Amino acid sequence: MSALNRSRQGEVPEGFHELLPGEAAYHRHTEQTLLNSFRSWAYEEVITPSCEYYHTLMAGSDLSMEEEVYKFFDHKGRILALRPDVTVSVARMVATKLREDDLPFRLCYRAQVYRTGTRPGRLHELGQVGAELIGVRGVAADAEVLGCAMTALEKLGLPRFQVGIGHRELLDALLTTAGLDAHQSAVALEALRKKDLVSLEAVVGKDTLLWDLVAKGNGTRGWGQVLPRLRQELHGQGEMAVDELEAVFSMLKAMGIEHRVFLDVGIVRDLPYYTGTVFDMYAPPIGHAIGGGGRYDGLLAAFGSSYPATGFSLELPAVVKALTDQLPDQEWESKDYYVIGEPDQQAACFAVAARLREKGLAVAIELEPGDLEHCLNKARRRGFKRALYVSEDGYQEHQLEEAKPNPAPDSIH
Repeated sequence: MSALNRSRQGEVPEGFHELLPGEAAYHRHTEQTLLNSFRSWAYEEVITPSCEYYHTLMAGSDLSMEEEVYKFFDHKGRILALRPDVTVSVARMVATKLREDDLPFRLCYRAQVYRTGTRPGRLHELGQVGAELIGVRGVAADAEVLGCAMTALEKLGLPRFQVGIGHRELLDALLTTAGLDAHQSAVALEALRKKDLVSLEAVVGKDTLLWDLVAKGNGTRGWGQVLPRLRQELHGQGEMAVDELEAVFSMLKAMGIEHRVFLDVGIVRDLPYYTGTVFDMYAPPIGHAIGGGGRYDGLLAAFGSSYPATGFSLELPAVVKALTDQLPDQEWESKDYYVIGEPDQQAACFAVAARLREKGLAVAIELEPGDLEHCLNKARRRGFKRALYVSEDGYQEHQLEEAKPNPAPDSIH
């Protein structure tokens, strides 16, 4: 083994991370709460493979995605790739495995995705939780996936999050009104995607409606102010997109979640297959979107189907970071009892622990009993709420921290 390899032994590769006890509990709690919320909207979970044929994952993507994808060869020389997102895999599954008679499909997932990390500071591997609604056109479906995403974040108890909503056809109308050709529009879209106002100014200038709405922040002042202005100044271009945004907002208002949303006409999602309503979700202190989604009516055509579709995904590490920052004292994993026995009472300890677990409690047994105070300190360090000392004379409970009432020891008989 070379000196370089020895120096890296035990390290995690750049862009990847591991979750320690406690951290893993945050992630699992978050993941499960989100999925449970999706299920309350009648979304069914699916599981897709971690890798696909490279040409499958490139369906609906452009050449800019190539440098984001981990590629490798299988034993037959075929090019495979780790999925950079889950939507394409779900689209393939629906188009090739599910029956048209069962439309629409409400599907959700939790999965790891992999990107080569061309953007500084972003993970190469991260968990995603998301949902897809396939087979329905129109703004009601757009409003449903927005409502599904936003109520899931509310179920988590995340107090501060906002959702920016835009429309790809409205953005195209703004680019046309700015007088941009196809190449200039592509440059402007990339600048918007990267939030690069310097590059955006260079291509659109400061005297355009697009610059005024995006760079000056006048596109987020309010639906009632901005949308009428767009109707007037776009002279009919993008009118259908404005109609759809108004309809989506009215449905979000009916759900009682309109206070969470703002208009953001400059949204450009990272992946290129989006066609209509799009949205990004934000929560402090995260400096980028914690998730997003939108309509992608053309994606399934790559797999021989013409189903319309819309959906979203949430980046699990970003959601967890926002949760732990906004709710620092939240308890995510319960450790209820630490059972300590006299050396000749190990069998009794196992019997007591089994009865406590039947009540849904988390219980560990001291497997190397010794000095009681030493064992109690060990239990405290590991976050247990109570200890139960088992002796020939019976049980003795020790309160280790302030906790919610659990069944009394005498109730375990």
